[in-house]
Amino acid sequence: MNIKKPLFSVILAHYNQLRYIYTALDSVLAQDWPFIELIIFDDASPDYPEETIEQYVHSHKSGNLKRVVQIVNKRNLGTVKSLNRALEEVEGEYFLFFAADDALAGTDVLSKFMDGFGRYGDDAKLIAANAKQCDVELMEKGESFLPMADHVKFGMIDAEAQFFWTSGDCIFCMGATAIRTSLLTTVGPFDERYRLIEDWPFFIKLNRTGIKVWTAPFFALLHRDNGISVSSEAGTSSSKITYMKDLQNIMEQEVFPFFPRLKTEKQDALYSWYLSKIEKLRAYGGRSKIMSRCTLSRRYDRDYYIKHYINPFEQRLIPWRWRSHRWVHRLWKAGLSIFVLLLCAVSQPQGEGLVMRSMTWISTAVRVFDGVLFALFTLCVIGFVLSAGTWVYCKLCRFICRSVRGTRGDFND
Repeated sequence: MNIKKPLFSVILAHYNQLRYIYTALDSVLAQDWPFIELIIFDDASPDYPEETIEQYVHSHKSGNLKRVVQIVNKRNLGTVKSLNRALEEVEGEYFLFFAADDALAGTDVLSKFMDGFGRYGDDAKLIAANAKQCDVELMEKGESFLPMADHVKFGMIDAEAQFFWTSGDCIFCMGATAIRTSLLTTVGPFDERYRLIEDWPFFIKLNRTGIKVWTAPFFALLHRDNGISVSSEAGTSSSKITYMKDLQNIMEQEVFPFFPRLKTEKQDALYSWYLSKIEKLRAYGGRSKIMSRCTLSRRYDRDYYIKHYINPFEQRLIPWRWRSHRWVHRLWKAGLSIFVLLLCAVSQPQGEGLVMRSMTWISTAVRVFDGVLFALFTLCVIGFVLSAGTWVYCKLCRFICRSVRGTRGDFND
């Protein structure tokens, strides 16, 4: 009985890499998996030969290539938006994405990934293999994206422990990672807040939400050492600034809000790394505002504990969140200030020092003013009671948070 094998989609990203794209295409066309879909997107390169690429693919393809799609952007959208646009065309149950200046490391890469999915079962939403670092001519330099022992070790720990490592660096290579297409319905598309970096925030988000990255002990990609992320000479000044800005935004939006999940030593190391990237960004001519450690503590520490450590009984125990508490506290202080000012204004007999008692309309206005003053005083008292009650509530909840954190423990170095 023949079981139909699933379609595997390969996405090839091209931007001003024409001299390398044919090597990348050859590595895909040589795969031995029987059902392959090839999607090529070009991010508005000035010299991309769409018809020539189409002729080359059709003249070199085998029977296992079931579908070919080319997407040519009219304007440069960046890696992330272009990738999401290509994913809309994907029909395979699995997909792999790599850049046109890289190449697959062998003819059985897709088959090895499918063996891994079969071995791990439905729990594996994605499998990351390793990548070999190569020079410009794609000759192996004897280095890998990660030492294979570490690569295997990362696949043996759970998602929470993986977050400890992915928060500081992208430990998985996107070009060497096969993903179930159904995963995108759970976590959504790649984050378009970032222009050039698609892999690091994606892996952080997966680990943060409890999705583990499984690993396979083989090399899937030959990674050419001339990209912006690995070469100090590659790319224009503008692209470097964009890349560094992406790194800064990833730290501020994906890592910093979850600092309480990390040990103090890890936080210090990440913040030092963050400052080094800001300095490099400014060296390239970019402008950026640094988020201070004090701001980090004020902005994320309290909200994080309330949201992530006692969330199961948050709705029952905490009707007022920290933000609501701050709002009520400010209301009570503003009301008290207004009350004191008005009290000083009418502390003298009505009219004396302000208006003459004989003026009837002024007397009426003062009586109305007294009524407004009483209403403000009532609101002030109510605000004070709410503020005090909420303060006690939040102090109690923070004590519970610390207790819960103490029982959970921190990551191990």
